[in-house]
Amino acid sequence: MGSRVVASIQSRVILDLSPSTMPQSVLLQSPGPSASSQTRTFIPVVQFRFPSDRVSAAQRADARNSVLNWAARERRSDDSWHDLIPATAFEGEPFEAIRGELRLSAASSATVWSFSAEHRGTGRIPRMWRLEAFVADRHTHDEVGVRLFAEHMEEGAAPSSTPSLVKTFIHRHKLLDAGFALSEQPVYIETDDKYEAFLSLLRAPDRRLPIVAISQRRTGSPHYLLDPERAARALQGFAHVVALPSARSFRLTDDLGRKRSVFHGAVRTYMPGFTNDGDRGNHHLYLAERVTTASSAGRPFEDVLAARLRRASVDISGGGRDWPDARESVCPPVSLVERLREKAARIFARRR
Repeated sequence: MGSRVVASIQSRVILDLSPSTMPQSVLLQSPGPSASSQTRTFIPVVQFRFPSDRVSAAQRADARNSVLNWAARERRSDDSWHDLIPATAFEGEPFEAIRGELRLSAASSATVWSFSAEHRGTGRIPRMWRLEAFVADRHTHDEVGVRLFAEHMEEGAAPSSTPSLVKTFIHRHKLLDAGFALSEQPVYIETDDKYEAFLSLLRAPDRRLPIVAISQRRTGSPHYLLDPERAARALQGFAHVVALPSARSFRLTDDLGRKRSVFHGAVRTYMPGFTNDGDRGNHHLYLAERVTTASSAGRPFEDVLAARLRRASVDISGGGRDWPDARESVCPPVSLVERLREKAARIFARRR
């Protein structure tokens, strides 16, 4: 089947309504999932959304174009997507395109631009995937988001790597969590100021990302069983990574108590909502032996941890509630499009 592109500009629909050229499978959808989504069960597997440090039209345009450039570079088997994206999309205009099982769409309103892509993967299990992204003007700051769904994904499973759009957003924009920047680099807690900042982030009630605290081993080299640099790269977008020298671990033990601290080469994930009197079981502790065993089993420990925290991102970020979608304000209902098509068919029938 060939591909067709349908564009909408605010409430106005631009369609080729000639009966001889009307596509059978291309239709602007009503707000919500596309028609192909309605017949499939998609499970959310990754969710990422964070504010930037400022509000800027240029920043929003850059973020929007980052999404479209990602889609233009995508290729599944021998199928490239770039020819399905109209040039006007890079100016913020909505569009929808379908080719086989591939579906791309974008919509815009006064404050939100949103994008979605459905496609069949090429992995060992060729399941359908759906990616959604948005860029929003929040008046005091901008916000970006990416979430990923998979068809027939078993409960608790997650993709094997971080979506590249998450890395792009972190690299190109200063995104904040409780006032602290997201980064692909670890923070080495080597000074009192850095320790106080770490403690402030740890206890921040509005923190949305886990903190992965890597403690220094007792003796030997390297100083850390889990390399902080590799861990930060693997976990970017889904955790803050800090490296604690032994002296800072001792101080943390004084401040939090031994049962909530981390030391002697262990790794701890401090989940959002941490308090000194909360359930310490919510903040998982991986002893040095566990880190060593996992690393020697063939899969790096940072990859194991990253997969776990990517899975947790959906619940941590609220499970998709209030996810911005510009289609709610710009897409006409399916019934309107159907009436336009039927009216055009009657007009062309009278001309014969």
